[in-house]
Amino acid sequence: MQEQAECHGLEDSVRFHGRIDDVEILQGIYSETLISISPGYVGLSLTQSLGFGVPVLYAEDAPHAPEIELKRFGGTRSYLPTTAPALAAAMRQWVGELDSDPMDGASLAQEISKYYSAEAMADGLWAALQGKSLEVGPDGWPV
Repeated sequence: MQEQAECHGLEDSVRFHGRIDDVEILQGIYSETLISISPGYVGLSLTQSLGFGVPVLYAEDAPHAPEIELKRFGGTRSYLPTTAPALAAAMRQWVGELDSDPMDGASLAQEISKYYSAEAMADGLWAALQGKSLEVGPDGWPV
């Protein structure tokens, strides 16, 4: 991908960060990010981006991980067909919309953290280990 970016003269516009496991560095990167893009499969990358309050554009027809259920919280948009022109069009459209009507990233991140933070997941595991039932609503989500 880096070679393709250079080949098309985009090396000053596209950053390749590689693996990052420092939360503060990730926070800095996501704080400068308008949208995350996944031209295919989404899973933990969806959780991470939404958890930092950054919306995600993803390919509709890819075989996604269970985390795709996070789309119920908003902050996601899919595109079809899964082609470069369709992705480019979806990017232009959504960026234009977000320019005129920005998303509340802090609220999105807060909502995601209620259900998908390490603490929220540990609480559910701890309750199960104690033999406590988890109360869920009709949609199957914890209440």
